[in-house]
Amino acid sequence: MRNEKETLENNWYCVKQPSSNDLKHHITWADARKREDEFFSMTEPWCGLDAVYQRYLRTGNLVERLSSILSDLIAKRLPKIQDELEKSIFKAQSSLSLLPKAPSSDPRNEILSLLHDFMNDVSRHVEGVPDEDGLLQAIRPAQERFRRGIRGTAPKFRPFERKYRGERRLAPAAFLSYEEGEGGAEEDGDGDDGEQGPQIQEGGGEGRKRKHGDVVGHDVIYIDEVYERAHRARTRELPGNYPFVVQASFINGIIKEWREPAIILCKTIHATIMEHCKKLVAAHFGEFGQGTLEQRVKAIIQKHINDCLQRAEDKVDWLLKVEDKPFSLNNHYLADYKAKFLSYYKGARENDEQSALIKAIQAYNSSSSSNSNSFFSSSASSKPANTFSFATPPAGADTQQAPQSPFLPAPQTGMAKILAGLAELGVVGVKPEDIPKLLPPDQMEPALVIMADVRAYFQVAYKRFVDNVPLAIDYELVRGVERGLLSTLYTGLGVNSEDGARISKELAQESSGVAHRRAELGKKLERLRIASEELFRIGV
Repeated sequence: MRNEKETLENNWYCVKQPSSNDLKHHITWADARKREDEFFSMTEPWCGLDAVYQRYLRTGNLVERLSSILSDLIAKRLPKIQDELEKSIFKAQSSLSLLPKAPSSDPRNEILSLLHDFMNDVSRHVEGVPDEDGLLQAIRPAQERFRRGIRGTAPKFRPFERKYRGERRLAPAAFLSYEEGEGGAEEDGDGDDGEQGPQIQEGGGEGRKRKHGDVVGHDVIYIDEVYERAHRARTRELPGNYPFVVQASFINGIIKEWREPAIILCKTIHATIMEHCKKLVAAHFGEFGQGTLEQRVKAIIQKHINDCLQRAEDKVDWLLKVEDKPFSLNNHYLADYKAKFLSYYKGARENDEQSALIKAIQAYNSSSSSNSNSFFSSSASSKPANTFSFATPPAGADTQQAPQSPFLPAPQTGMAKILAGLAELGVVGVKPEDIPKLLPPDQMEPALVIMADVRAYFQVAYKRFVDNVPLAIDYELVRGVERGLLSTLYTGLGVNSEDGARISKELAQESSGVAHRRAELGKKLERLRIASEELFRIGV
């Protein structure tokens, strides 16, 4: 007790514990301490120790000393312990935040709130969001492919006989180059010989081809084929007249090609909408309950969108039936296109069949223009401006002869001789460009008119169709997703029915594993916070 023989930093202590007999009689703590005090007060050598060593006797003194030592140790480690507690609290809170949201005490109202938020998000995407991943931005390429697909069904008329296949080419139609960048691709002769790229033969109709994978078109149709079809269609018509059934047969053959691109557009937009809706459902309902609500909402929306697709396809079929009979009130556009295509086909035919005459006319006009410019250039240097001289024929001259130029005598070449001869016959005012009109009429003229009729009607009808189909799909499929969706979800989920409370509770119920983990983390967090408060009080 004097700490002389084996020295300890905190000294030696001596205590007396209850005997086995005392423990059998269930001695209390207070009685044990009282007997201990009597023992050390009346028993040698303990009672004879100096007062300075008496403090090392008895359990009370030992507890007091240990408490003092423990307090000193806690005081030294208190900042580090506080830091460790804060880290443990943060870790527990982070783990708790990663768990799904805890079930609400009012699951029905929570589900209704989720449905309304989801509907607002759907409405926003259907209306259009300024985002490259938006719904409307995603379906725009499909709409453009549809437009090109319908445009590719334009009849490939050639104002040449089939025997010239591969020899004569049709230049692009210049008047189409201003319409949405169209350069008369079907008029440029590509595909006449099947050498302009792969063409995959499809089933379901003779002459159908798929070019570059997405544009459906027809084989090239030559003028003699059009003429033969028109001749076979004649019944009681007078010579030179052909029934409209010829044009109608070409138009109907084109319209039949329009369904496939239209249905492809429907299904493509349907798939895009379905993908967007699945993402929205996962974002709004993915963390609710055990995922049952998310799966049910997905199933309901999938059926709803499929119904919208069916209505859109029915509307497309209706539009195709509407196009079954050729009709248009855009008479001005139709007549304008007919005149342009008729001139286009006639010009191409004349350029090939009367190439020598056309070259002669161009050479004559070029020569006359250069001579006239040369004369006025030389005369302007010797005469005042706006002053001209004209030669007067001598008295008694034959005025019926072809007039000779007072400026530069034109050489009497082939074209000049023709114009001079017509003047001698009294046919005046004839220009070189009028010479082809004096030739015998083209026996293929009726076929040219039929080709221009069909091609002009296609230009009017296809533009109408490529607007109407996307509009119908937008109404029935894109905007149709939003229409009636909320009531469909209410009915399908049953949250507003008589069993709505029970159904909502079942949908909000989380898995036992998540519930156990949440309870465990909650208890741990509570213990850590209590410990932090106790340490704070100790530090104070």
